[in-house]
Amino acid sequence: YLAALVLGAPVVTYYKFQREQLAVHWREWMTARTITLYTANRVYYNLERQQSNGETMVVDATTTATTVDEDGNESTTTTTAATTTTLPKKIDNPDQRIAEDVNTFTGYSLQLVITILTSLIDLASFSTILWSIYPQLFGAIILYAAIGTFF
Repeated sequence: YLAALVLGAPVVTYYKFQREQLAVHWREWMTARTITLYTANRVYYNLERQQSNGETMVVDATTTATTVDEDGNESTTTTTAATTTTLPKKIDNPDQRIAEDVNTFTGYSLQLVITILTSLIDLASFSTILWSIYPQLFGAIILYAAIGTFF
């Protein structure tokens, strides 16, 4: 047990370190690329011009209330109200929003890729082990999985 701990701890630590390094480098690259695209061809001026018109938006809200009287009879009342909301004239902190969105995107994407790779490695290694132990059982499991998936 001690040998597994002594050998496993550095491997796990190195794996986590490399994963975080990859995430940081990818996030830095993607943030720089996204900000370059945002500032190219004066896109920020077009966004500011579109929002400076002070456009308004009408929002409808419908409320439904159900009441029960002493005899157990239900009655329903529906109320509809419209409100007018003015859109913001300016996007607040677009660089910060870009950085946060890129951080979220890269984090979830990296986790998805790592999960898929881990699953494929597990599938390959356990399939190899099962094949070496009992090839007929491996074939039966593959057939069962295929039938369960497609039918």
